[in-house]
Amino acid sequence: MDEITLLKRRIERERNARRQAERILEDKALELYRVNESLEETVNRRTLQLRQSEIKYRSIIENMQLGLLEVDNDEVIIRAYPLFCQMMGYEEEELRGKIASQVFQISEDQEDMQAKIAERKSGLSSVYELAIHTKSGELKYLLVSGGPILNEHGEVTGSLGIHYDITYQKELQQELEEALYKAEAAQRAQKAFVTSVSHEIRTPLNVIIGMSELLEDSKLSGTQKEYLHTLKKSADILMGLISDVLDIAKIDSGEILVNPVSFPLCELVKSVRDMFSVKLEFEPVEIRLSCNAIPENQVEADEKLIRQVLINLVGNAAKFTHQGYIDIGLNLVDQGDRYEASFAVSDTGIGIKENDLDKLFKQFVQVHDLKDKKRDYGGTGLGLAISHRIVEALGGNIHVSSEYGKGTMFQFTIPLMKTNMPLDVKPSQIKSKELPAVSHPVLIVEDNPMNQQYVLTLMKKWGIPTHLAENGKEAVDMVAAGKYSLVLMDIQMPIMNGYDATRAIRQMGIDSSSLPIVALTASTLKSDHQRAFDMGIDDFLAKPFKPDQLQNLLLSYLPLHKKDLPSNPLDESMLEEIYQGDAEYRSSMFQIFLETVPAEFENLERSLRESDFDTVHQIAHKIKPNFDLVGLPRLREKMQSIELACKSRDQENVVANLVSEVKRELQLSLPHIKRLI
Repeated sequence: MDEITLLKRRIERERNARRQAERILEDKALELYRVNESLEETVNRRTLQLRQSEIKYRSIIENMQLGLLEVDNDEVIIRAYPLFCQMMGYEEEELRGKIASQVFQISEDQEDMQAKIAERKSGLSSVYELAIHTKSGELKYLLVSGGPILNEHGEVTGSLGIHYDITYQKELQQELEEALYKAEAAQRAQKAFVTSVSHEIRTPLNVIIGMSELLEDSKLSGTQKEYLHTLKKSADILMGLISDVLDIAKIDSGEILVNPVSFPLCELVKSVRDMFSVKLEFEPVEIRLSCNAIPENQVEADEKLIRQVLINLVGNAAKFTHQGYIDIGLNLVDQGDRYEASFAVSDTGIGIKENDLDKLFKQFVQVHDLKDKKRDYGGTGLGLAISHRIVEALGGNIHVSSEYGKGTMFQFTIPLMKTNMPLDVKPSQIKSKELPAVSHPVLIVEDNPMNQQYVLTLMKKWGIPTHLAENGKEAVDMVAAGKYSLVLMDIQMPIMNGYDATRAIRQMGIDSSSLPIVALTASTLKSDHQRAFDMGIDDFLAKPFKPDQLQNLLLSYLPLHKKDLPSNPLDESMLEEIYQGDAEYRSSMFQIFLETVPAEFENLERSLRESDFDTVHQIAHKIKPNFDLVGLPRLREKMQSIELACKSRDQENVVANLVSEVKRELQLSLPHIKRLI
């Protein structure tokens, strides 16, 4: 084969290879075209989606009235969105390139602002309120959500702030706060007025009632006794009227003060029955009384408040019952250290419509349509509302059932603490000789001459030495110069009032264990009492008070001489079982008790005054076992009852009653414990 033929073949092969390469290139080009076409379609679709998303979210932001502002890391404005510009009164060109904090005169604390900027530079977001000024100088309050702006490398290049105008809400909040301040000021003024009126009226009433009690003990003719009886009844009526008026203020401010005392329960119910029996003597209405059980001893609760509720309920029944009967019922359930007492007042009166029952306990509301009745029932509509709040304050509940045209029944249930006082013993039967002799006089701090005479007469009658101070400043000076067993401190006095005098005495380092201070006050407001506790006052004796009430207080607070010690309250058999005749061991345990338990109990009382029931529960649980070690198992049981009552938040009055009872028994027991050390 010649050289030309070989060359031709080589050329043909090259042509074939080129044609094959061209075909491959054409295929690749077609493939690339298709890929490009697909990419263009994807990009177009993604672009459309992005545009739709942008429109969607821009619409959301605009509808939400949110203003967007972008700034760089130096707070220089990069972009201001239209709604933000509209919000602030600027054009975007006026803002771009300016420092945000300077343009808007931001009044935020600069250190705080720098901290927020630093957070965004580190990649963190934050939400906060900001006060800034618009172009016209108007102050606006904005809620700002600020977050970092990141580049493709994840680096923070600036921040985006989303601003929501809350100026209206802020102004409304400020108006509400101002209205609240004015309302609280008005309430404080009302309390001050109530306290002042209470003091001015109750002070002379205290003398009238007290001196009547003293006069009753003297020799009187029949006519004089009749006059005295009329005087006492009139004073009681006047006191009742004053109490009703003051109850309105106490209820409106949520302040009902509970003062537990010992009393025979059935005698209380009978006295209410007898009161209305006389009133309805010439009416065709029978007053019935049914008690399912009579307590073995007196019970402890606020006798006056229970009586007030019963009188309100029976009086209400008498008003709407023209014939038939009114039944006063009492049912007791034994709960160990207390009773659950259910009182029921039912009648055969005109009844109440079902849709009116929920209105009964509202103030100034009468449920009957008096215009359609021949009889004008009158009244203010306060009695049932007062009763409802009193029952709640006593730790109980009240409800009503009625059938229109046939009658009504009110029922309330409250706890009553048990006592060891026999039913036939009255406080007035406590003789002078039962009052303890004291090593130091009692200081009477009182500026009213009539009250001075009343209290000093009683103390002289009982053989208790006294000194008199006519204002708080004199009292402070006298306490600084001498020793006293007890201070009876009036609250409202010239020169220095009882609050400031008590605080000054406590600042001398004289604590309650060495000098108890009892306030003599006409105020029944809980806030006034809390203020007194905060100043260092230990207890209260409300004006007007009767001789037996002052006697009971003296028995609780005056230190006893050994010759005056009451019967030993310590369980000797328990002590023998614990200590097995080891007097040294017993003495050391008693000493530890005296060094720890009274102080812990004071902490418990303080926590109770602050309504800190968790701490009351903890302290009661902590010191409970110690009472067994000194032979006082009864007090250990009461501490356990305090623990249980603290777990239920509606048992505040039960806890308070138990604590008062433990305090009294502990004070009477301490001299016996000291004697055995």
